[in-house]
Amino acid sequence: MSTAAMLVYPDFFKVAVSSAGNHNNDVYNRNWSETHHGVEEVIDDEGNVTFEYDIEKNSDLART
Repeated sequence: MSTAAMLVYPDFFKVAVSSAGNHNNDVYNRNWSETHHGVEEVIDDEGNVTFEYDIEKNSDLART
């Protein structure tokens, strides 16, 4: 709207400020879903990594 106001009323508006939020959390914070949606990384004593999650698997959801 600020650009439109400057273009329609150039004698009145000399400066405009616009802003927009980040609508893609994959770019903003890549680990957002892993951090906040129930996926936990578990590293054992040997350095092996597994993931524990508190959600249903896709195959379990497909059966219902």
